Amino acid sequence: MRRGGDRRSPAHLVTARLRRPRSGEGRGRPGPPASPEAPQAAGPGAARLLRLCDAWIDYLPHEGTAGGGCFLTAAALEFDNRPGPVRDAIADTADRWLAQIGRLAADAVEAGDLPSDTDPAQIAFELNGIAMAASQAIQLQRDPAAPQRARRAMRRTIGAP
Repeated sequence: MRRGGDRRSPAHLVTARLRRPRSGEGRGRPGPPASPEAPQAAGPGAARLLRLCDAWIDYLPHEGTAGGGCFLTAAALEFDNRPGPVRDAIADTADRWLAQIGRLAADAVEAGDLPSDTDPAQIAFELNGIAMAASQAIQLQRDPAAPQRARRAMRRTIGAP
């Protein structure tokens, strides 16, 4: 029987994947890889948040060890109710990702692109939920309309056309 310390165990593989830096993530941040259309290329505010959303949805069909889907979402679904270091690593990565999205939403508020009473944590929560739904629709249901549906939902959440 494999245990968490076994280098071939699913728990070890998940923990190693979460700790491994990927190109484009910069400083170990989780999330979609950078591209020529990376969020940093857009000015601060809603444009940067929208660029992140587009990169995120573009990333979903290509990420993961099985040729698609969000690794973080898959790992979270597998380990969310299992106490221990793997769950803790997944939770930490998810927290950092939501904080990054929240910072971009706060920047959009500061730039005047979102209403002053916008809750950046709520925006991050909703965008994450949309991306999780898109990942499932893309991977499980093979819905070719899912990326465009997700983009529309994200834009509606941000209040963008």
